[in-house]
Amino acid sequence: MHTRIATAYGGILVYPASVAFLSGLAAGSGASPFHLAVLGTRVPVVIAPSFPLGVLGNPITGDVPARVGAVPNYHLVDPRKGKSRSVDGETDVTAPMWDAIGIYEATVDADADVDVDVDDSVSV
Repeated sequence: MHTRIATAYGGILVYPASVAFLSGLAAGSGASPFHLAVLGTRVPVVIAPSFPLGVLGNPITGDVPARVGAVPNYHLVDPRKGKSRSVDGETDVTAPMWDAIGIYEATVDADADVDVDVDDSVSV
């Protein structure tokens, strides 16, 4: 299943991307078929993080967005300021779906204009 997801589409959109999903991705975990697909694809992957208040301040998870964002075909959707249902006041919240779709469409269109030479050989 993961190879079909990784190769059959022009791009992948992850919305919302939970702390568990992003932490697994940053660690290179193949814990699920979807993790394997995202780790193994070369198409654009647009990811809209959903981090609860305080999680990014934790030293264990604080660098997860930077590690995931360093992957050339991954595109993180910046959170927006908004009212959280769990916090009384404004905080960073997951960007609206239409923001993620706009970035997805732009990256997939841009990627379609680039000819990519895929070499799946493995050397041991």
